[in-house]
Amino acid sequence: MTQQPTPAAHPSAVPAVDQIRTTEADERSPAAGYTRMLALQKLLLREAETAAKEFTALLHILFPQAGYVVLQVRGNDTVMLDRAVTADGTTVHEFDDRLPALPEDLARAWGKHPCHPLNLDHIVGDLQAAGVTFGSLPEAARDLDVDDRYEYLPSIDLTAAA
Repeated sequence: MTQQPTPAAHPSAVPAVDQIRTTEADERSPAAGYTRMLALQKLLLREAETAAKEFTALLHILFPQAGYVVLQVRGNDTVMLDRAVTADGTTVHEFDDRLPALPEDLARAWGKHPCHPLNLDHIVGDLQAAGVTFGSLPEAARDLDVDDRYEYLPSIDLTAAA
C-alpha cells in the first residue's frame, strides 16, 4: 500500500469535509481513515436527501398535475423514470415523450443549457448512488392494468412538494 498524503495536505472545497478530517478521527488511530469515510458517507447522504427534495420540487414544476413519478428498476438495480401519474393513477406523462419546457433559470440551476434536455434518469441515478431510497407507489395511484397491486414499485411522491 502506498503512503497517502495527510488530510491537511489537500484542503477540501467543502468546509464540512475539512472539519470531518480534523475532528472525527484521532490521526493516531489505526482506523482514522475509516472513521473519516463513515463521517463523509453521512455527510453525502444528508446532502443527497437535500438534493432529492430539490429534485422533487423540480419534478413538481414540470408536472404540476402529477402526484407521483413512477420509477422503473433496470436489470442492474438502477432506476429510471417511467411515468408521472396523478394520485388516482392516471398517467400524465410518459418519460419516453419529450419533457415540458423548463424555465431557463431552473435549467441553468440544474447545470443544463435550456436548449439541451435535462437527463432526469442521470439525476435520479446519482441520488440512488448516494443512498437515497424511494418509497413504493401507493395502491390508489397504481394502474392495475399495468402495475402489480402488491409489488414494490419505486416512486417519488410529488404531493409533499405541492
